[in-house]
Amino acid sequence: MRNAPALVICLVDIYDWSRGGHFRTYFRIYSRMLLEAGHKVIAICRKPEEITEWINQTVAAEHAVNFSAYPGHKPRRLRWLPKSISMPIAAWLRWRALAKDMRQTMTDEQAGIDGVFLMYLEDFVPQKGWLPLWLFERTFRRPWAFLSISSRFYREPKSPNEAARQTRRLFHPATANSCKGWCVLDEKIHGALRGLFPGASIHLLADVTDEAPPDVDFPLAQEVLERARGRKVVSLLGLLERRKGLLTLVRVAKQRPDIFFLFAGQYRDGAFNEEEKHELEKFLAMVPDNCLMQASRIDTEGQFNRLVCISDILFTAYLNFQGGSNVMTKAAVFRKPVIVSTGGLCYERLERYHLGVAIKEGSPEECSVAIDYLLSDAGRAEWRDYEGFARIMSLDILREQVVGLLSVFAGGS
Repeated sequence: MRNAPALVICLVDIYDWSRGGHFRTYFRIYSRMLLEAGHKVIAICRKPEEITEWINQTVAAEHAVNFSAYPGHKPRRLRWLPKSISMPIAAWLRWRALAKDMRQTMTDEQAGIDGVFLMYLEDFVPQKGWLPLWLFERTFRRPWAFLSISSRFYREPKSPNEAARQTRRLFHPATANSCKGWCVLDEKIHGALRGLFPGASIHLLADVTDEAPPDVDFPLAQEVLERARGRKVVSLLGLLERRKGLLTLVRVAKQRPDIFFLFAGQYRDGAFNEEEKHELEKFLAMVPDNCLMQASRIDTEGQFNRLVCISDILFTAYLNFQGGSNVMTKAAVFRKPVIVSTGGLCYERLERYHLGVAIKEGSPEECSVAIDYLLSDAGRAEWRDYEGFARIMSLDILREQVVGLLSVFAGGS
């Protein structure tokens, strides 16, 4: 990547990182990678101060000097209109706001921009209705590429025709001549796009994670080890919410005093019904001997990775979830087995690389059986290709992939 010509890349993400998910991690990794390759990065995001502080702390000064960040704006949908009308209008307003932000940024920087990379395409396309291509092309004309993270639009529809229709709608703006590169993380979607859009430049990128060295002084990790008192540790890390299977693992914990369960991450209770909320509150009020819950965001990747290291099993058996899991990549890096739900991208990767056990989503009974198997002699003896999965999802592979992607901007704007 060092041989690539120096470019000015505008990296864009208007997603609200406080909602959790992969977005903050991806934005940091791509920013650092581009800077270390010798490029200038102009970031447009919701939290410019946060990303600037992180860059200054983690990137060498000789590269960090080529980074600047500006606030991005996200006009909201007009809720008094039907979604088929309001969502395309909202998408158009976001493209228009981005074009305006970029004009101001170029004035402030006194520099041109060779290319724009959207870190989350889904924020710029309507989930219902269509954004007319002619309107998009009149609004945004700069060379751009994108990363699409979601898998739902293709994997959830019950018929191939519906999946194809939703895919065409999502990627409709990308058929403009100004779009130079399409990037996805889902192997199945990559193949589908190549069939639906044979002339497009479509890239399958490594689903990387931050491999920061584990923080061995993290107090929470030490507390877990002390409270576990030799028991095996099963962990749910990251967002603690219904979709992540929080209630499933809590129900397992009620029946398994012989196992220690760690729940650590930002807690969101919005999707639980009142009965489920009461069940969670009642369980936690008991202060069970075999559980520890830290219902707040894990501050650093080093701390997160330390919790991965002290875990014997990582729980990623999410509900109604079709995409990949950053925790699953971390598990492979640190050689930890995972429990996932059947179906979806995580299941396909688990089966291909033998990374753990799959269960029916929402089943405490199957989860308990899976824990027993993974901790048994047979489960520990089973071959798992942690190295193979970690290698194809590594930062080194991503660097190689980004070389080809950036070449489309080498001619400048």
